[in-house]
Amino acid sequence: MTCVVVEVVDGELTSPSRDAVALAVSLAPVTAVSATVLPSAVLGELGDAGVHDALVGSLGSGSDEPVSTDAMLAGLLAELDHDRTVVVTPSSGSGRQIAGRLAVRLSLPVLGSVTAVERVEAGLLATTTDGAHRVRVQTAEAAVLVARPTGRAAAARVGGSAAVSRPMVSAADGTRERVQSVGWAAHSAGHDAALDRSRIVVVGGRGLGSPDTFARARSWAHAIGAAFGSSRAPVEAGWASYDELVGQTGTTIAPEVYLAFGVAGAPQHRAGMRGAAVVVAINSDPGAPIIDDADVVVIGDAAETLAALEAASVGEPLV
Repeated sequence: MTCVVVEVVDGELTSPSRDAVALAVSLAPVTAVSATVLPSAVLGELGDAGVHDALVGSLGSGSDEPVSTDAMLAGLLAELDHDRTVVVTPSSGSGRQIAGRLAVRLSLPVLGSVTAVERVEAGLLATTTDGAHRVRVQTAEAAVLVARPTGRAAAARVGGSAAVSRPMVSAADGTRERVQSVGWAAHSAGHDAALDRSRIVVVGGRGLGSPDTFARARSWAHAIGAAFGSSRAPVEAGWASYDELVGQTGTTIAPEVYLAFGVAGAPQHRAGMRGAAVVVAINSDPGAPIIDDADVVVIGDAAETLAALEAASVGEPLV
């Protein structure tokens, strides 16, 4: 059995979820798992991609609160032969957390940044990558896999719709004892809430020179309809929040266009943005590591380039 954890935002599958589904269907049959109700359009997309059925969770009749996905999965797998079950999660922050917690709950191995997987006589043979190297890893028949983001996963068009064939196991009693709901509040991050699924991502680095210029880069990104992120140095300097961090330890992104202002390109940052289709790097240092990943390079002062772009912008969003 293969389970794939999927996440829905604004009625649509997130980009990391599509990547997870694309990986999971190589180990069919596949059951999608969601902590919230899945819209009919999403069920249709899952069916087209080759997903057989879907399990959705709830805290009880009439409740629309999301539940602990790893607790529900653990409860489900406890009823099945989880010694032969593979769980695939998206690369989002919550997806990685689910992977780690579930692996501990069920004493399963966990592999990150998986790009391909197949069943072999001895178990599973998975391909993982850090962006620079690919490694083939053999593991047990049961494992937790975190799908490598690409942002370009397409439905296999198998046809049909994933059926909600059975209710998901309710949140475990132990989880209810440990977690108490104290209320709900809307996330105030605005455009940045879509950092991992935006078509265009603008990222600011320490090379912008000051917190004021960094804030201008954020405003310009929002003006053109892009999401805004940060490299680690501005986060550590207090210019940006951790929610804006792009990288292996922050948000992993795979936009159509990634535009970096004054980002040097530390390994952990580059590992988190290698899924971008087009990389534009603006940097005064021609030897900056990020230049090696760039499709378009502007050698020059990041703050001056930002000022020129601000002057050229007419206020119309690009997306």
